[in-house]
Amino acid sequence: MGVTLRSNSNLVFQCAFHVVWCPKYRRRVIGGRMEERLKQLVREVGEVAVGTPLVAVVPVPRRETHRRAAPRETVGPLHVAEAGWVRFRWSRPLSGTVRSATVSRDGQHWYVSFLVDDGHATPGQHPAPNSAVGVDRGVAVAVACSDGTMRDRQFRTPGETRRHRVLQQKLARQARGSTNRKKTLVALRQVKRRERDRRHDFVSWTANRLATRHALVAVEDLRTRNMTRSAKGTIDAPGSKVKQKAGLNRSVLDKGWHKLQLALENVARYRGTRIVKVPAAYTSQRCSVCRRVDPESRESQARFRCTACGHAENADVNAAKNVLRGCRKIS
Repeated sequence: MGVTLRSNSNLVFQCAFHVVWCPKYRRRVIGGRMEERLKQLVREVGEVAVGTPLVAVVPVPRRETHRRAAPRETVGPLHVAEAGWVRFRWSRPLSGTVRSATVSRDGQHWYVSFLVDDGHATPGQHPAPNSAVGVDRGVAVAVACSDGTMRDRQFRTPGETRRHRVLQQKLARQARGSTNRKKTLVALRQVKRRERDRRHDFVSWTANRLATRHALVAVEDLRTRNMTRSAKGTIDAPGSKVKQKAGLNRSVLDKGWHKLQLALENVARYRGTRIVKVPAAYTSQRCSVCRRVDPESRESQARFRCTACGHAENADVNAAKNVLRGCRKIS
């Protein structure tokens, strides 16, 4: 297609039009005085008389083809009831017979999980048959072991905490059913999703380390659902210290106590580890040396000093030792 140039000023304009679409000369124009750059570009292209046609230097676009690309190994088809065939990305290969599939939504992301019968049998003996560890789950420290190991992690960064608070305040001011409220809800779900991902990673990592290194893992038999019930009470019998109890419930749920227990039971099936539940009564008040129970021995959240024998230790580690000793009595 030809373009007729009628004046020098028009020549500069037409060259600018072509330079925008020509990658060959685009970088020569950017950065400097536009008019001088264009005049220099005209001299480089060649002497063009006024009124002569100038062939456009716009590259011809390639014709788009509608041929389907070869399917990748990481993408697979799935037939969903009332939705038809959909594509999904394999996160890992499946080893076994698929029994069922569940489609779920988390924020703006959709997931499909498969229930697979892998035919795996639990090993008869653990590689370290004489190893045992007691585990105490806490609020200040997520996991404390009887060997002195302590594992903890913050699942929400300070920036995400501030953003979550700002989004909640913004959500409270928005009208129900509005488009802006839906956008705020999506942003809140993204913050919560990152928090859940970090918690799941921590729980899986901790459970794998405990079950792989120890043939017996003793945990407290905690009723997390009962422990995190609201303390509001009723109109006739109102609860006390409701705000403090609500904060404790959030801390317990944030550490993922029940998720850790489920992860331990899952990994133990493949490692041959034995998971034993021990009654949690008085494990934090009993001395692991002289076995004396005294609430005064718990000096603070992190400090335990026995009033009878004077034994001093981290309170969570002392409780983990009591859990392990209680497990040996049961077994």
